[in-house]
Order: sequence, then structure tokens, then C-alpha cells
Amino acid sequence: MTRALLVVLASLALTSCWIGRSLYSPADARPAIPPGVYRTIAPDEPKRAYRVTILPNGLTQFDTGEKQEVYGFAPLDRDSFVAWAEVEDTRPGEDNQFYGLAVRQPGGAFMIYAPECKDEQAEIARKSGATIEGGLSSTCRFPTRASLEKAMRLMPRDPSSAMRLERIP
Repeated sequence: MTRALLVVLASLALTSCWIGRSLYSPADARPAIPPGVYRTIAPDEPKRAYRVTILPNGLTQFDTGEKQEVYGFAPLDRDSFVAWAEVEDTRPGEDNQFYGLAVRQPGGAFMIYAPECKDEQAEIARKSGATIEGGLSSTCRFPTRASLEKAMRLMPRDPSSAMRLERIP
């Protein structure tokens, strides 16, 4: 599984992930990661660099120079944010967003967590109101923002299961 920045959320489309239908919109987006150039550090993945820009609509763009991705961030508390990305090519009525967790660290770095719908994380999702759908891999579907945010607050924050995003001076 690729763990490049938040692209991990999009790559989870075919694996176990946390998803929902239009739980957030650009009006909910708040700047979480200040503009600048950042590198990602993740276990067993090459380091990558991204230029972060806050768009006029409040969403955040990550640009590798080859590809641009747009994400939204909504605050959970002072240092934690729900991160979301739109799923491309969805039909009306389908789940159209993937969700992750961004946590500000001392010194301005961020830990990015991509919850999976298995084991402890699936149980957290279920107890928070998500439905679990099986198949090749499970999917945790959140019916409301409140249920998703409850689950995100309960997410384990183990640094070994996250990608670190550090500003390049």
C-alpha cells in the first residue's frame, strides 16, 4: 500500500477504509497544515516532497510537481483534524469521501493516520455508529459526521502506524 502523503486515503479505495457520503464540504475546511514545502516519512516508503498551498475555498492542495491532490481538514480539537479527500468517479448516492486523521506535533510536523476497517479500528468505527461491510476487504461506512468524529477521537495514535509530514526549511 502506498503511503505517500494523504494519497494513502485515495489508495485505500480498494482496501479497508473509512468512508462516508458528503460528511464535509469546502465550507467546513480550515487550514491545518501551513503553506510551505514538506517531506513525508513513512515506514518502508521512499521520502517524497510536497508543496502545500491553501486554496481560496479553504481546501489544501498538495503538489509533487507531477501531481496535485486536494484535501480538506476539519478540526477535532486544538491539534487534531479530520482529513478528507473526494473519491473520483462516484455516482450520485454513493460514498464519495475517504477519511483520515492529521495530528499536529511539536515543532510543526504532522502525523497522518489512515484508519483501516479491521481489528481494533473496525471495532472503534462500529461502536461509534459505522456499518461494516465485508468483501475482499471491509469498509467502515459512517452515516454522520458525529459518528466519524467520535471514532477519530478514539483512534490509536501510534507513531509506527502513521506517516510523518515535516516542513523542509
